[in-house]
Amino acid sequence: MVKIHISSPRTYTQIAEIGKHSYNEYMEKNFLKDVIPPAHQKSVRDIPLPNKTSASREGRSEREGVAIRRKASAHVPPRRRPRDVPQGGFGRKKSKLPAILIGVFGFFLLAWIYGVLAHSAQVSISTEAIPSNEVDGAFTIYNRTNPPETVPQSFIPYTLQTLTVDASQEVQASGREEVEDFATGTIKITKTSAESQPLIKNTRFESEDGRIYRVRNSIVVPGAQRATPGTKEVEVFADQPGEEFNLISGKFTVPGLSGLPEFDEITAETVTAIAGGFTGVRNVVSEEDEDTTRGSLQTKLEEDLLAKIGEQIAEEKIFYYTPSFIKYTPLPSDETGEKVLIREKGVLQGLLFDKKDITNTILKTSVAGLTDIENVKIANIDSLSITLEDKETFEPEAADPGTLLISGLPQYSWGLTEENVGSQIAGLPKKEADEILLQQSGVRQFVIKVSPFWKKALPGNVEDISVTFGE
Repeated sequence: MVKIHISSPRTYTQIAEIGKHSYNEYMEKNFLKDVIPPAHQKSVRDIPLPNKTSASREGRSEREGVAIRRKASAHVPPRRRPRDVPQGGFGRKKSKLPAILIGVFGFFLLAWIYGVLAHSAQVSISTEAIPSNEVDGAFTIYNRTNPPETVPQSFIPYTLQTLTVDASQEVQASGREEVEDFATGTIKITKTSAESQPLIKNTRFESEDGRIYRVRNSIVVPGAQRATPGTKEVEVFADQPGEEFNLISGKFTVPGLSGLPEFDEITAETVTAIAGGFTGVRNVVSEEDEDTTRGSLQTKLEEDLLAKIGEQIAEEKIFYYTPSFIKYTPLPSDETGEKVLIREKGVLQGLLFDKKDITNTILKTSVAGLTDIENVKIANIDSLSITLEDKETFEPEAADPGTLLISGLPQYSWGLTEENVGSQIAGLPKKEADEILLQQSGVRQFVIKVSPFWKKALPGNVEDISVTFGE
């Protein structure tokens, strides 16, 4: 082969000339001559013949060597083909266990979250029907703190509920004159023995320093019940006008009971200061202006008392009153510059009934064959007509029983509501919730469905429990 080394750039013509020159030199040195010089001529006889023994020995040796190599190669394990390993990987196969565990954990975590967010219950309750008949009857009532000797089942007890409000208004003074005002205030009477104690109008109460105060109306002080003393709050006024009867606080006895066991059993103490006593010259208003002002004050007092009924009377109670039950008391007037501040107090003493007592009495007299009445309610009890017989002359504090007239069509229910049912079974296992509903009065049948299906207990939040009723 002719190798051409190009040390510098040349043209194709130059390269061709170099190639031709090199070829001529090569041919001159390597030219094959057909004539062998005489000195080197040989005949056929001059060619040496191979030694058969040596040839056969060399062939045998070669064959034995091949056999030995084949035999040795038979004991060499075949060369394994190298495996293709991905670039950057490992020769060993990756395990799938971690991925499986993460998947299982994620599944249960999502199931738990779903169970918390979607936890709810649906309760369907069928109740027994209670026959409803028109009611139009007269029922005897009595003061619970002063009951009659015999109390039939049809009696309805009540307690006295006292509400008090004050009102005042400034009026232009019509002049000045000599006035005498009696101090007034409120005291609480306490009785430690079991029997109630009636006190007549103008009964005296004596303070520890000998000042005398009187009650404006007749009252009944209730007796003690179950080791709890009976109490009664009442307004008193000073026996004489003047500032010397003003009393910030104090204790009292009843002089009229002196020498009797009741003298030690009945005591009293101030609830408010006894104030307003005055004698002297001050601004006054005309009698006409005072009467007009006190009339408007009494109208306002009645409105305030009625508003107070809604604020202080519990839902399970019925407060009965008539305008005759409101007592108005003029309070001492105050001088304010050229005007006079006229003050008035209104006291409403009404009859407070338990709705449960009225319901039980109506059920016993109008629904036959119903024995389990403990939880029965009258859903429209506030719509029934309830009035007091001889209401203009009835004395709430008197020991004598009265008569309550009730009429209307009551709508009975078993007292089951979504709220009270839900609060009883919230958070309980379904089996325990079943037992509670089985014990409810008036429940004929029920179905409880809890979601999700794998939950064994009802939700702990009452808002997540839906309760429906039917007959």
